[in-house]
Amino acid sequence: AANKGERKGDDGKDDDDNDSADATLETPVYTNTAFLTAFLVGAYLVLPTSSSGILQMYKCTNFDDVDESYMAADYRIQCGTEARTPWLVYTGCMMLIYPLGIPSLFAVMLWSARRELCPRAFVRTDEEDHDDFYKKVPRGFWYIAFKNSLWEAKENENSYAKGHQLSFLASAYQPHAFMFEVVECFRRLMLSSLLILVPEDNATQEILAVFICLFSIKIY
Repeated sequence: AANKGERKGDDGKDDDDNDSADATLETPVYTNTAFLTAFLVGAYLVLPTSSSGILQMYKCTNFDDVDESYMAADYRIQCGTEARTPWLVYTGCMMLIYPLGIPSLFAVMLWSARRELCPRAFVRTDEEDHDDFYKKVPRGFWYIAFKNSLWEAKENENSYAKGHQLSFLASAYQPHAFMFEVVECFRRLMLSSLLILVPEDNATQEILAVFICLFSIKIY
């Protein structure tokens, strides 16, 4: 083995394998996270207010005395006319940036850091060599998205979320639910911005809000 350039540790295993295992368990060190944290906080705060303002552009208010409807955001613009078209184009672009863009950005950032935020879903540890229950559940996305017995296993989940550069998004949740902030973003949007498009002349808004809350509790 020495002639082939392979190094063996005291326990007979390759040092390269030992180094790989140590790297897996080593806590990452992050620097210069203040700017990223400030950006995430700002995006989190502007999401509901900006989205509400954007969706307000799609809402029209009908005036029965003149039998016409005007944009709720600007009564100078009549709905169904060419004057409203540029605003609809502008609103569509802003939809891609705020209501859809911010949650999508959070999802991409969290998923790209999944191996650090939820190592159990992607890395096999030495403890797993002596049991076979991990074989019953596929790893990766399935481990994160669907409840399974591994969630309840004692000390089976380790996470570096508290010291991670995305700790603002992930540290409040258990490791297997590190992407739940994306779900929370859409819940906030449905209870704030989406209700703007629902008619206010009846109890539809209240009923829809109750169902959204009940559905969110079930998801949680």
